[in-house]
Amino acid sequence: MIARYGAGGGLGAEPASSVLLSTSAGQPNYTRGSRRGGLPIMTGSWSLEELDNIGTAGELQIAGRRADETLRHWVPIWVVCVGEQVYVRTWYRHESGWFGHVRESRRARIRVPGVEVNVTVEDIGEGTAELRAGVDTAYRTKYGRYGSASVEQMVSAAAAATTLRLTREEGQQGG
Repeated sequence: MIARYGAGGGLGAEPASSVLLSTSAGQPNYTRGSRRGGLPIMTGSWSLEELDNIGTAGELQIAGRRADETLRHWVPIWVVCVGEQVYVRTWYRHESGWFGHVRESRRARIRVPGVEVNVTVEDIGEGTAELRAGVDTAYRTKYGRYGSASVEQMVSAAAAATTLRLTREEGQQGG
């Protein structure tokens, strides 16, 4: 299940197959991402299959990129999808751990079963009230089985301030 905003602006949960992507004639909606070596990195939309794989995975593994483009070690983290976007948070903001490394480099590699791609990382913090509510709801819905103590850490104000949007880099195969 992927949380998405309905036509009336409300948040709903629907199977990934019903999520509408902002594409035209099957072409990804490309936007400018982070910069690598002063040049913009083009980013594209997630496919329905990728969103489904990410949205149903219990955890996503993320590896930050060093300045020389090598990967840091893989770290498992919770992940949610809201609309056609992918979000991660940390309950403990630590600048020397995975969060600080991907926030600084603004690039990472992620993997879940069926998907392994490079992403740009955008620190959006709490975002708008509507976005925060959507991401909070997605965390509660997806991870509620772990109990309120665990989930409440991920939807606290401190955790919401660490919200990162992961956007797929252009020109990659998804698996």
